[in-house]
Amino acid sequence: MITIEAPWPGATSTLILPNPELNDGENLSVAVTTKRAMDGTLYTYVKTSGQTVLLWDFRLTLKKLRELRGFLLEHYDSQWRVKDYRGDYWLVKLLRNPIEMISRGREMVANGRERWSVTLELEGQQV
Repeated sequence: MITIEAPWPGATSTLILPNPELNDGENLSVAVTTKRAMDGTLYTYVKTSGQTVLLWDFRLTLKKLRELRGFLLEHYDSQWRVKDYRGDYWLVKLLRNPIEMISRGREMVANGRERWSVTLELEGQQV
């Protein structure tokens, strides 16, 4: 389970999401700059921000999707505290807005509920 509290500090809203799909990602946020000197020598500079980018894919029911959408509309620009499925805590901000919500059609689950795919891309640091 993923637990998101926002705005942080002083959380007023909490959202609980199921575990992300197996292809979740975690990368360092890095910027690479190349410069060429007057004599033609190539220099490369790597700048790390100390931030980590989290990429999580979720499959949600329509009810949970509406809950996520309301949460995003209210807190898209604030800092969040996230407890991930491993029990680690992160202070993050939403990187990609608008969020793409893709209908997966009517998958046959217990009562034929509609399923949606949502990808959250967050940037922050572990606390």
